[in-house]
Amino acid sequence: MSVRIIIWTFLGLAVSMIACTSDNKVEAPDVSDVQLNYEVARFEQMLLSMDTTKVIEELERIELQYPAFSEIFFMQVLPLKDVDSQETFYIGIRDFIKNPYIQSVLKKINDKYGDFSESTKELDQAFKYYQHYFPQWEAPNVYTFISDFGYQAFMFDDRGKDGIGIGLDLFLAPEFDYKSLDPTNAAFSDYLTRSFTKEHITKRVMEQLLDDKMGVVKGNKLIDHMVHNGKKLYLLDLFLPAKHDTIVHEYSEKQLKWCEQNEINIWAYFLDKKMLYSTDPQMANRYTRPAPTSRNLPADSPGRTGNFLGLKIVKAYVKNNPTENIIDMLSLTDGTEFLKKSNYKPPK
Repeated sequence: MSVRIIIWTFLGLAVSMIACTSDNKVEAPDVSDVQLNYEVARFEQMLLSMDTTKVIEELERIELQYPAFSEIFFMQVLPLKDVDSQETFYIGIRDFIKNPYIQSVLKKINDKYGDFSESTKELDQAFKYYQHYFPQWEAPNVYTFISDFGYQAFMFDDRGKDGIGIGLDLFLAPEFDYKSLDPTNAAFSDYLTRSFTKEHITKRVMEQLLDDKMGVVKGNKLIDHMVHNGKKLYLLDLFLPAKHDTIVHEYSEKQLKWCEQNEINIWAYFLDKKMLYSTDPQMANRYTRPAPTSRNLPADSPGRTGNFLGLKIVKAYVKNNPTENIIDMLSLTDGTEFLKKSNYKPPK
Protein backbone atom coordinates (compact mmCIF):
# COMPACT_ATOMS: atom_id res chain seq x y z
CA MET A 1 0.00 0.00 0.00
CA SER A 2 1.29 3.46 -0.79
CA VAL A 3 0.69 6.75 0.93
CA ARG A 4 -1.67 8.12 -1.67
CA ILE A 5 -3.95 11.05 -2.25
CA ILE A 6 -7.63 10.29 -2.79
CA ILE A 7 -9.22 13.13 -4.76
CA TRP A 8 -12.82 13.80 -3.79
CA THR A 9 -15.10 16.23 -5.51
CA PHE A 10 -16.92 19.03 -3.76
CA LEU A 11 -19.76 18.89 -6.25
CA GLY A 12 -23.08 17.60 -5.02
CA LEU A 13 -22.33 17.84 -1.31
CA ALA A 14 -24.87 19.53 0.92
CA VAL A 15 -23.15 22.17 3.02
CA SER A 16 -23.99 25.15 5.15
CA MET A 17 -24.23 28.63 3.74
CA ILE A 18 -21.30 30.93 4.30
CA ALA A 19 -21.94 33.46 7.05
CA CYS A 20 -19.36 36.17 7.54
CA THR A 21 -19.40 38.53 10.47
CA SER A 22 -16.17 40.42 9.85
CA ASP A 23 -13.06 40.46 7.73
CA ASN A 24 -11.24 38.38 10.30
CA LYS A 25 -13.29 35.36 11.35
CA VAL A 26 -16.48 33.58 10.35
CA GLU A 27 -19.01 33.19 13.12
CA ALA A 28 -18.54 29.73 14.63
CA PRO A 29 -21.72 27.61 14.49
CA ASP A 30 -22.97 25.42 17.33
CA VAL A 31 -21.55 21.94 16.66
CA SER A 32 -22.28 20.36 20.04
CA ASP A 33 -24.68 17.85 18.46
CA VAL A 34 -22.26 16.65 15.77
CA GLN A 35 -21.40 12.99 16.33
CA LEU A 36 -17.86 11.78 15.64
CA ASN A 37 -16.53 8.31 14.91
CA TYR A 38 -12.75 8.17 14.80
CA GLU A 39 -9.77 6.90 16.76
CA VAL A 40 -6.48 8.36 17.93
CA ALA A 41 -3.87 5.60 17.98
CA ARG A 42 -0.58 6.24 19.81
CA PHE A 43 1.43 4.04 17.48
CA GLU A 44 4.83 5.16 18.74
CA GLN A 45 3.90 4.11 22.27
CA MET A 46 2.76 0.69 21.14
CA LEU A 47 5.85 0.13 19.03
CA LEU A 48 8.44 1.31 21.49
CA SER A 49 6.91 -0.44 24.50
CA MET A 50 7.13 -3.79 22.73
CA ASP A 51 8.89 -6.74 24.33
CA THR A 52 11.96 -7.01 22.08
CA THR A 53 12.37 -10.68 22.97
CA LYS A 54 9.02 -11.30 21.25
CA VAL A 55 9.25 -9.01 18.24
CA ILE A 56 7.42 -11.33 15.86
CA GLU A 57 4.46 -11.87 18.17
CA GLU A 58 4.26 -8.22 19.13
CA LEU A 59 4.37 -7.04 15.52
CA GLU A 60 1.69 -9.51 14.49
CA ARG A 61 -0.55 -8.15 17.24
CA ILE A 62 -0.03 -4.54 16.14
CA GLU A 63 -0.46 -5.37 12.45
CA LEU A 64 -3.69 -7.20 13.20
CA GLN A 65 -5.05 -4.22 15.12
CA TYR A 66 -3.91 -1.53 12.63
CA PRO A 67 -3.20 -3.25 9.29
CA ALA A 68 -3.29 -0.22 6.97
CA PHE A 69 -1.09 2.06 9.03
CA SER A 70 1.27 -0.79 9.95
CA GLU A 71 1.93 -1.57 6.29
CA ILE A 72 2.71 2.05 5.46
CA PHE A 73 4.78 2.61 8.58
CA PHE A 74 6.93 -0.50 8.32
CA MET A 75 7.32 -0.44 4.55
CA GLN A 76 7.71 3.27 3.85
CA VAL A 77 8.05 5.43 6.94
CA LEU A 78 10.44 3.53 9.17
CA PRO A 79 14.03 4.15 8.04
CA LEU A 80 15.15 0.51 7.95
CA LYS A 81 18.24 -0.29 5.85
CA ASP A 82 19.52 -3.45 4.21
CA VAL A 83 16.27 -5.36 4.72
CA ASP A 84 16.38 -8.29 2.31
CA SER A 85 14.44 -10.93 4.23
CA GLN A 86 11.81 -11.38 6.92
CA GLU A 87 14.56 -12.14 9.41
CA THR A 88 16.50 -8.93 8.73
CA PHE A 89 13.22 -7.01 8.86
CA TYR A 90 12.54 -8.22 12.41
CA ILE A 91 16.13 -7.51 13.38
CA GLY A 92 15.78 -4.00 11.98
CA ILE A 93 12.60 -3.37 13.97
CA ARG A 94 14.24 -4.65 17.15
CA ASP A 95 17.33 -2.52 16.62
CA PHE A 96 15.21 0.56 15.94
CA ILE A 97 13.25 0.03 19.15
CA LYS A 98 16.39 -0.52 21.23
CA ASN A 99 18.36 2.34 19.67
CA PRO A 100 19.38 4.68 22.55
CA TYR A 101 18.88 7.79 20.43
CA ILE A 102 15.38 6.73 19.37
CA GLN A 103 14.59 6.00 22.99
CA SER A 104 15.82 9.47 23.97
CA VAL A 105 13.56 11.07 21.33
CA LEU A 106 10.66 8.95 22.57
CA LYS A 107 11.27 10.30 26.07
CA LYS A 108 11.02 13.84 24.72
CA ILE A 109 7.76 12.90 22.99
CA ASN A 110 6.38 11.34 26.17
CA ASP A 111 7.40 14.36 28.23
CA LYS A 112 5.48 16.63 25.84
CA TYR A 113 2.68 14.35 24.63
CA GLY A 114 2.33 11.62 27.25
CA ASP A 115 -1.03 13.23 27.93
CA PHE A 116 -2.52 13.82 24.49
CA SER A 117 -5.93 14.87 25.78
CA GLU A 118 -5.48 18.58 24.96
CA SER A 119 -4.68 17.79 21.33
CA THR A 120 -7.50 15.26 21.15
CA LYS A 121 -9.93 17.89 22.42
CA GLU A 122 -8.76 20.27 19.71
CA LEU A 123 -9.12 17.56 17.07
CA ASP A 124 -12.65 16.78 18.28
CA GLN A 125 -13.71 20.38 17.86
CA ALA A 126 -12.06 20.78 14.45
CA PHE A 127 -13.61 17.55 13.17
CA LYS A 128 -17.05 18.68 14.33
CA TYR A 129 -16.74 21.87 12.30
CA TYR A 130 -15.40 19.78 9.40
CA GLN A 131 -18.47 17.53 9.46
CA HIS A 132 -20.83 20.45 10.05
CA TYR A 133 -19.75 22.23 6.87
CA PHE A 134 -19.30 19.01 4.88
CA PRO A 135 -21.76 16.43 6.30
CA GLN A 136 -20.80 13.71 3.83
CA TRP A 137 -17.25 13.62 5.16
CA GLU A 138 -16.15 11.72 8.24
CA ALA A 139 -13.49 12.53 10.78
CA PRO A 140 -10.29 10.59 9.96
CA ASN A 141 -8.49 8.18 12.22
CA VAL A 142 -5.31 9.77 13.58
CA TYR A 143 -2.08 7.88 14.19
CA THR A 144 0.84 9.39 16.08
CA PHE A 145 4.26 7.95 15.33
CA ILE A 146 8.01 8.47 15.43
CA SER A 147 9.99 8.28 12.20
CA ASP A 148 13.47 9.54 13.10
CA PHE A 149 12.51 12.99 11.75
CA GLY A 150 11.49 11.75 8.33
CA TYR A 151 7.75 12.53 8.13
CA GLN A 152 5.63 15.18 9.81
CA ALA A 153 2.22 14.30 8.38
CA PHE A 154 0.62 12.22 5.65
CA MET A 155 -2.80 10.94 4.63
CA PHE A 156 -3.71 7.42 3.57
CA ASP A 157 -6.62 5.04 2.95
CA ASP A 158 -7.34 3.40 6.30
CA ARG A 159 -9.46 0.48 5.10
CA GLY A 160 -12.03 2.68 3.37
CA LYS A 161 -11.76 5.52 5.85
CA ASP A 162 -9.41 8.52 5.85
CA GLY A 163 -6.36 8.09 8.02
CA ILE A 164 -3.76 10.69 8.95
CA GLY A 165 -0.32 10.03 10.40
CA ILE A 166 1.31 12.65 12.62
CA GLY A 167 5.04 12.38 13.33
CA LEU A 168 5.35 13.76 16.85
CA ASP A 169 9.14 13.94 16.62
CA LEU A 170 8.56 16.86 14.24
CA PHE A 171 6.34 18.70 16.73
CA LEU A 172 8.83 19.14 19.57
CA ALA A 173 9.60 22.84 19.10
CA PRO A 174 10.42 25.18 20.70
CA GLU A 175 12.25 23.00 23.23
CA PHE A 176 13.97 20.83 20.63
CA ASP A 177 16.84 22.21 18.51
CA TYR A 178 16.17 20.85 15.03
CA LYS A 179 19.24 22.50 13.56
CA SER A 180 21.36 20.21 15.72
CA LEU A 181 20.17 17.29 13.58
CA ASP A 182 21.66 18.78 10.42
CA PRO A 183 22.52 22.49 10.20
CA THR A 184 22.67 22.24 6.39
CA ASN A 185 19.18 20.79 5.97
CA ALA A 186 16.81 23.48 4.70
CA ALA A 187 13.87 21.54 6.18
CA PHE A 188 15.14 22.57 9.61
CA SER A 189 15.33 26.29 8.86
CA ASP A 190 13.95 28.59 11.54
CA TYR A 191 11.06 29.83 9.39
CA LEU A 192 9.83 26.23 9.09
CA THR A 193 10.59 24.78 12.52
CA ARG A 194 8.82 27.71 14.16
CA SER A 195 5.61 25.81 13.35
CA PHE A 196 6.87 22.43 14.63
CA THR A 197 4.90 22.99 17.81
CA LYS A 198 2.02 21.46 19.71
CA GLU A 199 -0.24 24.36 18.70
CA HIS A 200 0.14 23.43 15.01
CA ILE A 201 -0.84 19.73 15.21
CA THR A 202 -4.57 20.19 14.61
CA LYS A 203 -3.89 22.74 11.89
CA ARG A 204 -1.59 20.28 10.13
CA VAL A 205 -4.22 17.52 10.36
CA MET A 206 -6.91 19.73 8.85
CA GLU A 207 -4.48 20.90 6.20
CA GLN A 208 -3.89 17.29 5.17
CA LEU A 209 -7.63 16.77 4.79
CA LEU A 210 -8.00 19.89 2.66
CA ASP A 211 -5.03 19.02 0.45
CA ASP A 212 -6.76 15.71 -0.23
CA LYS A 213 -10.29 17.02 -0.75
CA MET A 214 -9.35 20.08 -2.79
CA GLY A 215 -6.77 18.35 -4.98
CA VAL A 216 -4.23 20.26 -7.01
CA VAL A 217 -4.50 23.79 -8.38
CA LYS A 218 -6.61 23.72 -11.55
CA GLY A 219 -4.73 26.49 -13.39
CA ASN A 220 -1.13 27.55 -13.86
CA LYS A 221 -1.35 31.31 -13.34
CA LEU A 222 -0.15 32.86 -10.10
CA ILE A 223 -3.69 34.07 -9.38
CA ASP A 224 -4.91 30.46 -9.67
CA HIS A 225 -2.47 29.42 -6.97
CA MET A 226 -3.32 32.43 -4.81
CA VAL A 227 -7.06 31.76 -4.93
CA HIS A 228 -6.65 28.00 -4.38
CA ASN A 229 -4.49 28.54 -1.31
CA GLY A 230 -6.72 31.38 -0.14
CA LYS A 231 -9.68 28.98 -0.18
CA LYS A 232 -7.69 26.53 1.92
CA LEU A 233 -6.87 29.23 4.47
CA TYR A 234 -10.52 30.27 4.50
CA LEU A 235 -11.65 26.71 5.23
CA LEU A 236 -8.99 26.36 7.92
CA ASP A 237 -10.55 29.43 9.54
CA LEU A 238 -13.91 27.64 9.47
CA PHE A 239 -12.49 24.49 11.04
CA LEU A 240 -10.22 26.29 13.54
CA PRO A 241 -12.17 29.39 14.63
CA ALA A 242 -10.39 29.54 17.98
CA LYS A 243 -6.90 29.39 16.47
CA HIS A 244 -5.02 32.63 16.11
CA ASP A 245 -4.25 33.79 12.57
CA THR A 246 -0.55 33.30 13.27
CA ILE A 247 -1.20 29.54 13.50
CA VAL A 248 -3.31 29.40 10.35
CA HIS A 249 -0.81 31.43 8.30
CA GLU A 250 2.24 30.04 10.14
CA TYR A 251 3.47 33.60 10.64
CA SER A 252 4.96 35.29 13.65
CA GLU A 253 2.97 38.13 15.21
CA LYS A 254 5.39 40.59 13.62
CA GLN A 255 5.04 39.03 10.16
CA LEU A 256 1.26 38.95 10.32
CA LYS A 257 1.19 42.58 11.41
CA TRP A 258 3.52 43.50 8.53
CA CYS A 259 1.18 41.83 6.03
CA GLU A 260 -1.91 43.52 7.45
CA GLN A 261 -0.20 46.92 7.35
CA ASN A 262 1.20 46.40 3.85
CA GLU A 263 -1.68 44.66 2.08
CA ILE A 264 -2.10 47.50 -0.40
CA ASN A 265 1.65 47.63 -1.06
CA ILE A 266 1.90 43.89 -1.71
CA TRP A 267 -1.06 44.11 -4.07
CA ALA A 268 0.41 47.14 -5.85
CA TYR A 269 3.70 45.31 -6.36
CA PHE A 270 1.95 42.25 -7.84
CA LEU A 271 0.01 44.50 -10.21
CA ASP A 272 2.97 46.68 -11.15
CA LYS A 273 5.10 43.66 -12.06
CA LYS A 274 2.17 42.01 -13.90
CA MET A 275 2.61 38.89 -11.81
CA LEU A 276 -1.01 37.81 -11.30
CA TYR A 277 -1.43 36.22 -14.72
CA SER A 278 2.11 34.93 -15.07
CA THR A 279 2.33 31.20 -15.88
CA ASP A 280 5.97 30.99 -14.83
CA PRO A 281 6.02 28.19 -12.20
CA GLN A 282 8.78 29.99 -10.36
CA MET A 283 6.38 32.83 -9.68
CA ALA A 284 4.01 30.56 -7.77
CA ASN A 285 6.93 29.00 -5.90
CA ARG A 286 8.23 32.39 -4.81
CA TYR A 287 4.96 33.76 -3.47
CA THR A 288 2.82 30.78 -2.41
CA ARG A 289 5.37 28.29 -1.08
CA PRO A 290 7.14 28.42 2.31
CA ALA A 291 10.10 30.78 2.31
CA PRO A 292 11.87 33.02 4.83
CA THR A 293 10.71 36.12 2.95
CA SER A 294 8.93 37.10 -0.28
CA ARG A 295 11.29 37.81 -3.13
CA ASN A 296 11.81 41.49 -4.00
CA LEU A 297 9.59 42.60 -1.11
CA PRO A 298 11.09 44.21 2.02
CA ALA A 299 13.13 41.98 4.31
CA ASP A 300 10.40 42.18 6.97
CA SER A 301 7.95 40.42 4.64
CA PRO A 302 7.27 36.73 5.30
CA GLY A 303 7.00 34.11 2.60
CA ARG A 304 3.68 33.12 1.02
CA THR A 305 2.39 36.68 0.69
CA GLY A 306 0.49 35.45 -2.36
CA ASN A 307 -1.53 33.17 -0.09
CA PHE A 308 -2.16 36.03 2.33
CA LEU A 309 -3.65 38.05 -0.53
CA GLY A 310 -5.48 34.95 -1.73
CA LEU A 311 -7.35 34.72 1.56
CA LYS A 312 -8.26 38.41 1.31
CA ILE A 313 -9.61 37.80 -2.20
CA VAL A 314 -11.67 34.83 -0.99
CA LYS A 315 -13.12 36.85 1.88
CA ALA A 316 -14.03 39.62 -0.55
CA TYR A 317 -15.70 37.04 -2.81
CA VAL A 318 -17.76 35.69 0.09
CA LYS A 319 -18.79 39.20 1.14
CA ASN A 320 -19.75 40.28 -2.36
CA ASN A 321 -21.59 37.08 -3.31
CA PRO A 322 -23.86 36.50 -0.30
CA THR A 323 -26.30 34.19 -2.12
CA GLU A 324 -23.61 31.63 -2.92
CA ASN A 325 -22.67 28.77 -0.61
CA ILE A 326 -19.34 27.10 0.03
CA ILE A 327 -19.77 24.72 -2.88
CA ASP A 328 -20.31 27.62 -5.29
CA MET A 329 -17.20 29.32 -4.00
CA LEU A 330 -15.05 26.18 -4.19
CA SER A 331 -16.35 25.19 -7.61
CA LEU A 332 -15.12 28.38 -9.29
CA THR A 333 -11.50 27.36 -9.90
CA ASP A 334 -10.50 29.91 -12.52
CA GLY A 335 -8.50 32.46 -10.57
CA THR A 336 -9.07 35.26 -13.07
CA GLU A 337 -12.86 34.88 -12.96
CA PHE A 338 -12.79 34.43 -9.19
CA LEU A 339 -10.84 37.67 -8.75
CA LYS A 340 -13.29 39.51 -10.99
CA LYS A 341 -16.32 38.26 -9.06
CA SER A 342 -14.67 39.05 -5.73
CA ASN A 343 -14.39 42.75 -6.52
CA TYR A 344 -11.36 42.71 -4.23
CA LYS A 345 -9.82 46.03 -3.34
CA PRO A 346 -7.17 46.31 -0.60
CA PRO A 347 -7.88 48.84 2.13
CA LYS A 348 -6.18 52.20 1.71
